[in-house]
Amino acid sequence: MFFVWSIQDQGNDFSYWQKAMDEIHALPESGLIIANSVDAGWIEGSHFDGLYNYATLQFEPNGFYWARSLPPNSLYVPSVIPGFSAKRVGYADTTHVPRDNGRTYETQWGQALGTGVEPALVTITSFNEWQEGSMIEPPQFGVSDGNGYAYADFGTLPSEGYLTLTQNWIDKYLALTWPSVYRARIRVRTTSDWTTLNVVNGGAWIGPERVSTSDSAITAGMEAGDRLLLTQSLADANAGKEAEMTWDVMLTPIPQSTPYDLILQIDRGNIGQTQVTIFNYLGEAPIEVKSFEWDQITGGRNSHQITIPMELLTGTNP
Repeated sequence: MFFVWSIQDQGNDFSYWQKAMDEIHALPESGLIIANSVDAGWIEGSHFDGLYNYATLQFEPNGFYWARSLPPNSLYVPSVIPGFSAKRVGYADTTHVPRDNGRTYETQWGQALGTGVEPALVTITSFNEWQEGSMIEPPQFGVSDGNGYAYADFGTLPSEGYLTLTQNWIDKYLALTWPSVYRARIRVRTTSDWTTLNVVNGGAWIGPERVSTSDSAITAGMEAGDRLLLTQSLADANAGKEAEMTWDVMLTPIPQSTPYDLILQIDRGNIGQTQVTIFNYLGEAPIEVKSFEWDQITGGRNSHQITIPMELLTGTNP
């Protein structure tokens, strides 16, 4: 298994890596190549086997939701850090992530395991990165590195505190059971210049596979990790033309009550309308469950939420 750092040094040209990946995969011993990116386009475009994030510096609830955009059979390899402090070697102040007595590390682990996607493995960004302040190894607190810098302590944690936390999280990770997933199909049609669709509550979709895209579509992909995005030119939208895309996804239910619902949100531009059709795909062919249309102007992203009983998509009765 190989981890490739800074793949975008060659720009966003997927084809630059594709030939090398295909040649490696064709070898008798082959190999798994994991790219440093959270953009799932590198899987389809360059034929990497999976993605890792190296260091997530911003702690938002959806910090690892990029995992949900990975196509089927690709490897989700989240990387967690205990903190980040590289200002002394020239990094910007905005990259500083305080350790918060171990809470930062625990938050990272929790978010990495909380996406609904099972990691192939979890990596820890730490080894030999003393100048970036991400170490979990026991340091000699207060001892100078020879250049006038004395390593800070771990707050209220003892010198081996992060090793203890690591062992605790490894035990949790290995004991986790992953929820059932259900195949569904989603078709989006719009006469607007742009429209998006995402899950707001009740579940998450993972492993998206694009089934079809109309020729008029400019973009038919994922935005912000797990939000479907469809765009066409402003000229086509003003002319009333329709763009379409269809996706197959694996749905992971997250029940809030019994019975519970899946809540989706449609956002769109100020032109035309958007139609979303949801299909149950538990059998050999997709079965239409419900269709929704949205054409109102409400301001901002012109948002509209739609609700579907989860049992219609999973064939279950909670």
